[in-house]
Amino acid sequence: MPDPMSSISAPQIIPIYELIDRVASGELRIPRFQRPYVWSPEDMIELFDSIFNGYPIGSLLIWETSLQDVSSLEKLGPINLTTEVRSTTSYVVDGHQRLATLVGVLSLPADFPSETMSEWRWWIGYDLENEEFVHFKRRSEDSNPTIVPLRRVIQTVDFARLTRDLATNLPDDKLDTYLERADRLNRKLRDYQVPATVMKSASLDDAVNIFARVNQRGRDMTADQMVSALSFRDETEGAFNLSDSIDAILQDLSTFGFGETERKTVLQSVLFAAGLDFTKPTYEKLVSRDSHETLRPAVEEAHKALISSARFLHDEIGLKSDRLLPYASQLSMLSFYMLSLDSNSQIAATQSADQLRKWFWTTSFNGWYAGANTTDLRKAAERMKFLAHGSLDCEQFDAFFADRPLRPLPKAFDRRSARIRASLAVQLLERHPVDPRNGETLNGFDILRDPETRDIPYFFYGLASPLGSRPANRIILPRDCGRSVRDLFLDAASNEELLASHFITETAFMALISDDAIEFMNLREDEITRVENDFLNRVGIGSISARNGNQIWNHSDEIVNDISS
Repeated sequence: MPDPMSSISAPQIIPIYELIDRVASGELRIPRFQRPYVWSPEDMIELFDSIFNGYPIGSLLIWETSLQDVSSLEKLGPINLTTEVRSTTSYVVDGHQRLATLVGVLSLPADFPSETMSEWRWWIGYDLENEEFVHFKRRSEDSNPTIVPLRRVIQTVDFARLTRDLATNLPDDKLDTYLERADRLNRKLRDYQVPATVMKSASLDDAVNIFARVNQRGRDMTADQMVSALSFRDETEGAFNLSDSIDAILQDLSTFGFGETERKTVLQSVLFAAGLDFTKPTYEKLVSRDSHETLRPAVEEAHKALISSARFLHDEIGLKSDRLLPYASQLSMLSFYMLSLDSNSQIAATQSADQLRKWFWTTSFNGWYAGANTTDLRKAAERMKFLAHGSLDCEQFDAFFADRPLRPLPKAFDRRSARIRASLAVQLLERHPVDPRNGETLNGFDILRDPETRDIPYFFYGLASPLGSRPANRIILPRDCGRSVRDLFLDAASNEELLASHFITETAFMALISDDAIEFMNLREDEITRVENDFLNRVGIGSISARNGNQIWNHSDEIVNDISS
């Protein structure tokens, strides 16, 4: 098998005017998986200021291919692109925002409007008097002759006409100075060269793998973006857009608190429903002309399965937010189970509810998915399928996922940690937090679901790690309580409901009053662990090790290691 990296050429240097010509001819396009244009007017000004001063603006990543089914955008910024089909086309994988700014501003039609921000941001000129780039309204182009519209600078004929207009409209005493500045502007823009890495690959799989790894701005090309682009069909071909379908699924998942689910997780369910490898899809199959005929029904089935899975997590598990889902793979696996059900296995579905609850909490607390590779995930999916069919007994199912010990609370609080999420979920299911300011019962899931809640308060704020970062030092309260809440509890000795709701025992409260942070955290951690063990025993799982087990396992081992997250 050829080395895919051998298809990447040495960096090329492409003048700006050549980039514009290649876009105009249809040789250079933007694939649909690129995000929309999001740059602000200030970003656009900074780009031209960097070019004028000779600063680097980053390189483009371009994929050159003879594939005819890669769907691309019809517009680049304000510019309508040609629909002419070429035998070989190049696609900008990284650099859409920069290229759209260059082409949109320098090729802007003379009659392009300039009323709204989305319109006037493309009208950028160079102020010859103050020697700076500015935005201006189209109607003021003639009223202020010292502002040179950039749309008239890059093409030789346009610039020649511009200089004649300047000679007519500018005062004689400054004419030579202004003409010299305009000429310098022309040279700066025409001579500026943009570096570009060009990738040539006959294999779509190689291309996708490179897209996921080579990115100049750190924004990976995700699998769902690639599949959406490659399977897209317009109205004449069947009107299929996987990206829009995933948006619709996520919208429906939000009903159950799972609207922020990773798009890759949704894609895995679609691939499983289509009978494809959900861990490593073969993109060559997905680019075929009839791929949408396979994916369309798969999307419909995956949609139903994911909704059933989210409802199960919400109603049966009690998880009201995807922000506390320990592993994205858990939602994927539940959807595989739902997809595998048929009319003959509804009895098995009813009997399996307890089994699925046990599976969920077992994998949440033992970190099964943290270290799962693609082979493990395929085997896990197979177990979910067998369970749905009723062809796997409970002991065999349990044994597969309960092959490692339950993990104790980690040494540090990090909401990316699956074990921390599992603990927070159990805490909210077992106790309803009470607001120490007014005694009102709070909805902890709402607190943790709030996108503005980047963090939750500390009992003792400002303590050095590792003491200050311990999970027992954190409390589920609204962010407007402040960073440190110890003082809010000092007069709460008689409020047993308040203290219990936050896992503060009588002895722990005495340590809090005494400002003994170590003793307080030890005792509160013991109480949280006791409640977790009671919960897990009721589910039928077992118990977590005592606090000294904390020294064995580091929570960072599991962060971002879930393959589907």
